[in-house]
Amino acid sequence: MKANASKELMVQVALGACVAHEKGRTEIVIDDTKFDLDTGAYCSRFVRQCYETVTGQGAWTCPWAGKYAIWTERNLVQAGFVTKDPVPGDIVCFNDSLYRRYATEPWGWTVQQVEEHNAYGHIAILLPGGMIAENTSSPSRGPGTVRSQLTAALRERISGYYSVLPSQPGYAAGPIKTVVMRRNPDAPDGFDYVPVAGQMLAGKALVEVREYNRVLGFPDENTIDHIPGSRKVYVILPERIEYQP
Repeated sequence: MKANASKELMVQVALGACVAHEKGRTEIVIDDTKFDLDTGAYCSRFVRQCYETVTGQGAWTCPWAGKYAIWTERNLVQAGFVTKDPVPGDIVCFNDSLYRRYATEPWGWTVQQVEEHNAYGHIAILLPGGMIAENTSSPSRGPGTVRSQLTAALRERISGYYSVLPSQPGYAAGPIKTVVMRRNPDAPDGFDYVPVAGQMLAGKALVEVREYNRVLGFPDENTIDHIPGSRKVYVILPERIEYQP
């Protein structure tokens, strides 16, 4: 397993796949793992591939992955990965309504039984900010590999959270408060200090560029992805900024 295999890296991989799909990509290769971003209804495969990318152990090495989400959840429970304190990078399953429908966990069903009852289940990866990374057939959230809001409707379906990776010390993911310095000639020290909501991810404080632009008064169209895949975002400033005394 990679030395840096962690929940934080799981978030990065899952989020990278989702963002690639948002930008129009139909597939992406991350550390030799090829993700099909367009095809929906492959939630268990998506979670498995994220884990295998993070650990670096290759395809089909994930010890708890199942063909369907309900079987993956069965394996996670039996392996002792249940957690009551989920954080970004953990796994979340949405099979509660399915279990209640059949008054049992259909973990021992055959492939034919699962398909006859449409009992595939659903599984995803927790992201910061009340979001999940998932592969879904849902026409409202997807279809395909997307990041979705963990809505009340989805929360009602949660059947369990599972912690399969460690956290890197000092790399806790979660919301933080940051400050943007904005020039103001009238201020005592020449600056306004504007609070901006951010996220701590992989040891870095991140602020969304749209929020940054909003604080500084720049339109969103000033933001471009200059070099696809470069992991850099460039903000084009106006030709001249005038400060009225």
